[in-house]
Amino acid sequence: MKNLKDLLLRTCSVMAIASLIALIIAPVAGSSQDAQAAGGYVSSLTLSDKNVTLIEDEVEKAVVTATVKVSGGAKQTVTARSSDTDVATVKVGKAKSGVTKITVTAEDSGSCVITVKTKGKNSSGKKLSQKIKVTVEDDEDDDDHDDDDDDDDDDREYAGRDDKKDTASPVTSDKVTVTVTSETFSGKYETNESGKPQIKEANDLTRKYVSFDPWPTTVEQVEYIIRNYSDPYVTAALFIVALENYEKGKDMNDRTGTTIAMIESIYTGAGILDKSVYRVDNFAVQRINVNYGMGEAVPDGGAKVPISSFAPRAYMKGATPENDYTPDGGSDKTKWQIVVDEYVYNGDIDNGYITVCPQRYTLEKATELSTPVYVEHNAVLRIGMRRHKATGIWVPTPASALSGEVSGNVKAFDITSTVLFSNNYVPPVIDQGF
Repeated sequence: MKNLKDLLLRTCSVMAIASLIALIIAPVAGSSQDAQAAGGYVSSLTLSDKNVTLIEDEVEKAVVTATVKVSGGAKQTVTARSSDTDVATVKVGKAKSGVTKITVTAEDSGSCVITVKTKGKNSSGKKLSQKIKVTVEDDEDDDDHDDDDDDDDDDREYAGRDDKKDTASPVTSDKVTVTVTSETFSGKYETNESGKPQIKEANDLTRKYVSFDPWPTTVEQVEYIIRNYSDPYVTAALFIVALENYEKGKDMNDRTGTTIAMIESIYTGAGILDKSVYRVDNFAVQRINVNYGMGEAVPDGGAKVPISSFAPRAYMKGATPENDYTPDGGSDKTKWQIVVDEYVYNGDIDNGYITVCPQRYTLEKATELSTPVYVEHNAVLRIGMRRHKATGIWVPTPASALSGEVSGNVKAFDITSTVLFSNNYVPPVIDQGF
């Protein structure tokens, strides 16, 4: 009986000690979870592209946007590591509001995997990760490589080209290299804020010159640019690309042309927005086919000139009516530079919105109080741009929608309500034979 009593006492002591330990440990574990919740946690990591194909020997790069969403004050930055730096290297940009640009550069043919990982942890205390599959193709064997220049001095490859021929038809590719240069400028703007035309000046604005190689001729190329180049100036320049690809419709309701398909890709951010809402409506299709497709200008002393034959070049560096709207670079479209300006109002690019204006040639504007002055562009050319948080893609919206605090979904945009697709263009100066 005594032995049984001792056994019970020892058992109770062990249970008491175990209960005491549990009471001590439980608050510690709880306080750790509470501290993590107080500091915040990562809720998601998304990538704009998980499959990247590059060309060897072209120093080709692809930009993938990583978006980190958090709760509380968790870190929104990421790291990225290549499984084979001999195939492709990776560089991580500076995070802005949870959006980070990851640049992948081709080194040698082959394949590798880029692992993108959050620095912050989720609610379970683990870092989130996503993978980008990278394929670098051999330049000599790539059938998708495209180049519009068949200069003998150019050592880039053409499909079907041999040593006995100087020319061959290149095979088209969805890939397009975008080159952007920028400068600051001071400009004059025409506004109608008080119901009367006014000329205003603005300083320290950004002007960008946007070039494409090859010049885009397909919807797939436009979508590639939208997904891989997160720049509102580049997206705005694509409207000029769409304008340059116009083919006269069979009738005023014809919506089968490349131009309309390209515009709808710009409207939807290459598909991130609902096409049934953000689309070119039937009235806009008519306006394009009638005002632009059938529009004509009459030079002084000359015959009628179709608007579509010169209007796209009116937005390019070096093009004027006096030189028949010939851009810098002449017939080489890869050297054309579309001029896109920051508008003086409604812009905060760091917070995801900006107003930009493709700049076309314009005449001097007369005002009520002064002699005519040269105006960079007027208010009707404004294109509002909003950055999609999850992907970093910029989509157009009416500039008026950017007044005041910017929040909520973008409003449907209608580029045809501006003069871009109108017949309001200064015609070329006819050749006088000098």
